[in-house]
Amino acid sequence: MSSKQQDGQVVLTQAEYDSLLKRAKSTSLGSAVLLRNKKNEELFTLHGNIRIDRELWTAIGQDLKNSPTGEAQLDFSMNQSKYLKHDRLDPIEVMSAPAFWVEESSDFCVETFSQHKERDPGSAYDMFALPGDRDVSVGVRDRKKA
Repeated sequence: MSSKQQDGQVVLTQAEYDSLLKRAKSTSLGSAVLLRNKKNEELFTLHGNIRIDRELWTAIGQDLKNSPTGEAQLDFSMNQSKYLKHDRLDPIEVMSAPAFWVEESSDFCVETFSQHKERDPGSAYDMFALPGDRDVSVGVRDRKKA
């Protein structure tokens, strides 16, 4: 028996559910690939994805709740992979696009800005800061103020 629609909801078999749960428990938190820009091939587009679990979702909700603007910042750092990915502008057999990944074992992981600022202010950049301050980490700005 396979999954089916029932009252607008997808009903899974136990085997399908077990398979989904097993995949969701991986250590992979996100990945990205550096693709040549279609309009200007001298530039690049970073295309990626980030996995969000209930714990991170709750932390994002807390940042939203505490935010005077109703916004939250999600931070991530990715390590470059030794394996290349396919660039959409290349023939299918050519793997030329640099790829990046983040896993639970990485130095950094996916976290909210407030979590990042607490863990390592020296690498936390506040995208809600004034334009001149966005390019300097919170830790460096704090050290300069002291």
